[in-house]
Amino acid sequence: MIRKQLLMTPGPTEVTDRVMRALVRPALLHYDRRAFEMIDETCDLLKRIFRSEGDVVLLPGSGRTGMEAVITSAIEPGDKVLTIISGVFSEWFKAIIERVGGIPVELRFDYGKPIDMTAVKEKFQEDTFKAITLVHNETSTGVTNPAEEIGEVVKNSDTLFILDTISSLGGIPVRVGEWNVDLCLSAPQKCLGGLLGLSIISVSEHAWDVMKQRKKISTSYTLDLLRWKQLWFGAKLPRPYPVLIPPHQVFALNEAVKEVLEEGLDERFERHRIAGSAMREGIKALDLVLFADECVASSTVTAVNVPTGVTDSDLLDVMRDRYDVVAAGGMGSLKGKTIRFGHMANTACESCVTRALSAFEMSLLDLEQPVKCGGTLEAVRRAYKTRP
Repeated sequence: MIRKQLLMTPGPTEVTDRVMRALVRPALLHYDRRAFEMIDETCDLLKRIFRSEGDVVLLPGSGRTGMEAVITSAIEPGDKVLTIISGVFSEWFKAIIERVGGIPVELRFDYGKPIDMTAVKEKFQEDTFKAITLVHNETSTGVTNPAEEIGEVVKNSDTLFILDTISSLGGIPVRVGEWNVDLCLSAPQKCLGGLLGLSIISVSEHAWDVMKQRKKISTSYTLDLLRWKQLWFGAKLPRPYPVLIPPHQVFALNEAVKEVLEEGLDERFERHRIAGSAMREGIKALDLVLFADECVASSTVTAVNVPTGVTDSDLLDVMRDRYDVVAAGGMGSLKGKTIRFGHMANTACESCVTRALSAFEMSLLDLEQPVKCGGTLEAVRRAYKTRP
């Protein structure tokens, strides 16, 4: 008998039966009218979550597929890109920019700490940049960065604002239009409560114009977003796909997006905020140290420092094997130093946070760690009782 594990990772996360049932249908040709209609409907619904009037593109792959697509489509050799680095995923922007021949101009901040907006403004004024990149919610550190403030910096300039909302869209407010975001990428398997297999990108008219003015065509055939503008938007059915989109994945995403909108965005954001607060309070009740400064702590991901005397792998193994709760370890320079809990989509609730913290506490006890025990459940209840 296979026991049911609770996925408290920062994605993929738990999905509802409604989303899973969307997959249970006969095979469907990608050029079937129903496939086109489902893609169009899903993208229109996603605009409401992005809070954007721009076009939405779906690509097969994952969040990092979207990262590569926006960079390869918008950045050419020699283009300078102001790259704000404050975690592992923001480092990926830098690596992709270098691969296409762009020049990443790094602006680094300590992991887990707030971004200094004065430093950003000063750096932005020093030179002319083709784009600025930011990870809205840094999944590796559990920090939410000030996307709205970055949007004010680029306002009234020609600089593209490229924003990664992979672990925030659907769980933390994202306002693409108000924040002057030109290329906003995300993925279904985190706060949207969907399944791994697609990348989601919102594209502004400014971004399309920049792509049209490229000196040379993009070196990527399947990830060239401009081909969607040329072949897809406004064309009659059946339209040519710049790259094939798996219909069943779109059916599942469609149901997940409908769940988000049926709940209500403000209500969903508040649910995630409370879950994040409850998780942090429960960890502090164990006398453990949160990795991120609480002033920038994420509502969807919490990172905690691994206590001295135990390894992250031992903790994760005990949680998974004895208590059926799956969390994640640290990434990059934080590998072996942190454990990360995702509380997103369907796991951003009191029962899941309680189960995760109980498993964490029991695992620490099993590994004979001198932690303060017994206060996690009280801390969670207190966090939920004090909600508005």
